[in-house]
Amino acid sequence: MQPHLVLKPLVEVYATTISSSVASLPSIPNAALRAQVQAEIADIRYQLNATTSVTGGTGGGMLLLSGTEIVIEGWDSINRMRMVRDASDDAVINVIYFGESQP
Repeated sequence: MQPHLVLKPLVEVYATTISSSVASLPSIPNAALRAQVQAEIADIRYQLNATTSVTGGTGGGMLLLSGTEIVIEGWDSINRMRMVRDASDDAVINVIYFGESQP
């Protein structure tokens, strides 16, 4: 029987400011396979394709409301995620990265 993959927390990063400048996820560990991203204070817009420019406002990317979270799966998606604040107030994100652990 094949052992199953168990993901364990690798790194936790809190209180990273997201402004009007395009930002990527902070402090991504090389072994990251999943990222849990939470928005605080203000909404953000994000895209998972680094070649596309994300902007605030309608049509600028996927909306992540303040107080909610998303889970990003896969190394490429984690590394290509870009985000900006959605309106005039800066937002804050908290991130937990998960990686591989054999049981």
